[in-house]
Amino acid sequence: MRGAIGLVVGVLLLAGCVPEPVAVRPTAVAVPRPGGLTRFQQCLGDLDELGIDFQLVPAFSTAEGCGFADGVKVASDGVVLNRPTALSCELAVAFANFEYEWIEPLARRYLHQGVVRAYHAGTYACRDIRGNGKGLSEHAHGRAIDLIGFDLTDGTVVNVGRDWAGPGPKSEFLHALAKHACERFDVVLMPGHDSYHRDHLHLDLSGKKYCG
Repeated sequence: MRGAIGLVVGVLLLAGCVPEPVAVRPTAVAVPRPGGLTRFQQCLGDLDELGIDFQLVPAFSTAEGCGFADGVKVASDGVVLNRPTALSCELAVAFANFEYEWIEPLARRYLHQGVVRAYHAGTYACRDIRGNGKGLSEHAHGRAIDLIGFDLTDGTVVNVGRDWAGPGPKSEFLHALAKHACERFDVVLMPGHDSYHRDHLHLDLSGKKYCG
């Protein structure tokens, strides 16, 4: 089955608490007009079509303009994340598809192993863009995830900060993964982008295309 992503409800996230994920179907979402669905409702349908169990995350916002109204909590049934996290429904769908289309196939192609766990450094975080301070980061709306590595089925660990620049199949896997991430996500920032991204791959859905 396709992988998914653990999520936490906004209040618990801000408090630093991490509950055990529980797979629960949400109650039916009201349709605002006959024959029409909101973008969020369509996204929830996509998650359901992917076979992913999920919960809705209550909408929240902060005085700084952070927060989101389209959050979900997903119980992973394939490649799991190292810790639960909160993110937008759109990013949850994009990452689930990315895992199915590229993470697992590329790991088998270059490393001859499957992926059992993906490590991330965060999704939602109420902060500005690092390095220039020009407005809120996509993390502030749960539309970005920072990948830092993977565990393979034989216990091998792939770490972006350590293996990106080195020779060999791990580096080849990470570079191929970043290349295909540019096809799935709007912005992909790699370790060579700047010092803030030296140890992870930043993937987001900002609506502005950039790969590098």
